[in-house]
Amino acid sequence: MAAPLALPILPIPSLLRYTRALGQRPATEERNGIGELDQFFADMQGWDAIVSTIDRTYEALPPGERAVARVFAPDYGVAGAVDVLGRRLGLPPALSGHNSYWLWGPGRSRGEVIISVGGSEDLLRASFERVERAGTIECGRCMPYENHRPIFVGRQRRRPLAEVWPSLKHYD
Repeated sequence: MAAPLALPILPIPSLLRYTRALGQRPATEERNGIGELDQFFADMQGWDAIVSTIDRTYEALPPGERAVARVFAPDYGVAGAVDVLGRRLGLPPALSGHNSYWLWGPGRSRGEVIISVGGSEDLLRASFERVERAGTIECGRCMPYENHRPIFVGRQRRRPLAEVWPSLKHYD
């Protein structure tokens, strides 16, 4: 009886009916909002849609910009999705200041062109000469904070990425 609550063995519509019949309400371990699904199942949703949206933005860049572009992810989940699912699409490795991703640093990237998943447009404008909104993530039943995130492209970084990298660390 408890297996469908702990293992992804039911299709989502069946899982929703099952949890409602048991009187279960979605829960989360985080301080963020919750949608239709528990965080455990919501975190399994939408990764292909997230990576596909990032890939469309990447593919729309001119070849010279694609050669130096990097994806800046707001958290290790999106960064991991880019690194694992995006590899087959040819996406560059992700950068992120979240948790241990920050420890890996920017590598050789100077951050000339950054595809930013979410983030504050005002902060991006303070960091880049040019910023454009390139898309919006629609990932369905994923965690609500993953859904409807804007995708921005920042060009012509005002300060070197290595110089600002220490300020990008966050453990939330």
